[in-house]
Amino acid sequence: MMTTTNTPRQAIVILGMHRAGTSLCARIFELLGATAAKTLMPAKADNSNGFWESLPIMRFNEGLLRQAIRGWDKPQAIADSWLNASERSADIAKIVELIQAEFADNAFLVLKEPRFARLLPLWLQAFQILNIQPLFIICCRHPQAVTASLQTRETEMSAQQAASLWLAHMLDAERYSRAYPRAVIHYETLLKDWRTVISQAYKQLGWNSFVITATVAKAINAYLDPQQQHHAVDIRAKFKPHLFSQILTETYAIYQQKQLNSNKIALDKLYTEWQQLTASLVVKPKQKRTVILHYHLFKNAGTSLDAAFKANFKGNEWITAEFPPNLIQNRLQVKNWILDNPQAKCFSSHTASLPPPQIPEVKILPVIFVRNPLDRIVSAYTFEKKQHNATTFGSIVAQNTNIAGYIAIRLAILADRQCRNFHLQRLAVMFGEKHGDELTRAQQALATLPFVGIVEEYAVALEKLQLWLRQQGFTDLKMQASAKNVSQDKKMSLEQKMLRLQAELGDKLYAELLVANQADLDLHAIASAKLANFMESS
Repeated sequence: MMTTTNTPRQAIVILGMHRAGTSLCARIFELLGATAAKTLMPAKADNSNGFWESLPIMRFNEGLLRQAIRGWDKPQAIADSWLNASERSADIAKIVELIQAEFADNAFLVLKEPRFARLLPLWLQAFQILNIQPLFIICCRHPQAVTASLQTRETEMSAQQAASLWLAHMLDAERYSRAYPRAVIHYETLLKDWRTVISQAYKQLGWNSFVITATVAKAINAYLDPQQQHHAVDIRAKFKPHLFSQILTETYAIYQQKQLNSNKIALDKLYTEWQQLTASLVVKPKQKRTVILHYHLFKNAGTSLDAAFKANFKGNEWITAEFPPNLIQNRLQVKNWILDNPQAKCFSSHTASLPPPQIPEVKILPVIFVRNPLDRIVSAYTFEKKQHNATTFGSIVAQNTNIAGYIAIRLAILADRQCRNFHLQRLAVMFGEKHGDELTRAQQALATLPFVGIVEEYAVALEKLQLWLRQQGFTDLKMQASAKNVSQDKKMSLEQKMLRLQAELGDKLYAELLVANQADLDLHAIASAKLANFMESS
């Protein structure tokens, strides 16, 4: 299936409802020679064999659905006028960009993303611009099996909402693909006899023969696992009575017969009935998810705090990741990190940038600790001096000089914030430059953030953090204070540490260090007062 300038590329586009075997079909066609997207969504517990869909495309489609009907789980009809409006030209241009980024110039593609079914008119225009011929596979699974699977994952979803979503995807997929080659694949029969099912699909798509090597057949057999078919139902079973039972019965019967083209009038009638019933469907608002986001500042007791969190959150309920320095990319990736891990309750990152992401369906509880800046610098030096196999700038400097040399070298580099108002930089980015200078913005951040802990008052701060998080819904939280990754002598007071540091640096360098960290010292005092007020109000 090679392409030339005048020969259209071909794309297998997998349509269908969530939990209906679309991932399975996409993987089979990828094994059969189609090129999958470059940036695949990672596998998760509810789909351990992988989704085989583009993560950027999924995010873009979800954004479009939010504009149109507020998300993937809302079954309301999308107006044809919205999908075909002239103002969608920017969206179509973005789709073109996504296809080029994810598939380059490959001649034979496989695109799978359940939201395609609802947004297909936009994608069809992009395919036309790119001279791509779409060939549609519509995946069908018994609606009651889909409902059971969805309700396992989405515990607040009603059977009626799930049924309406199934109809939305299946009726939209059929309507929008009428003018193109298409084939229906039933999930249940695919698992039993994939060779026959795929061979029939090939013929329906206009291909003459279905040729497969022994190696590819072995790979498909290894990928197909009937044990993965949870929530199996008898496909002959009658639908449980509810608002959409009759429409489900008739729509599923047409799909079972694979007689879409000869039933267009009946399907249009079913679409109108579904549209009317869905307008009266009351969808229970999804309970807002609450998560903790720990801004793990280097050498600010973050490892100890993470240990306390991990003791409360099991498995992948606590997760960690790091992000690029570019603020725009950083913030977008942090937001997507939270959205892409719905099972997680507590997130921790050294590099996540303030402010906390704004996600309508997620309440984010930011947690950050600050520390006396000079004490933090000593701790950072001590830690980096021990990292004998590390190749970071700080560790190399620390291992080749004493603390005075470490501080002098890092202060000489004006862009290096490790020994120069470290907290100031990390807090000030919460607000844009129009809000004032760094200190003004950092002070505003401290005033805005709901909880700021103090390392020197760690045990007390942890107690107050526990109280606050319990008030926010984490009622069983038990935060135990334990020292992890401690680099200094805990028996010394802060005053004693500073006297020792002054003696090691000498008066001149020590005075220079104080000036370089005056803003951080001011912020530490503000944070200490905030914690004290929090204690009093509690």
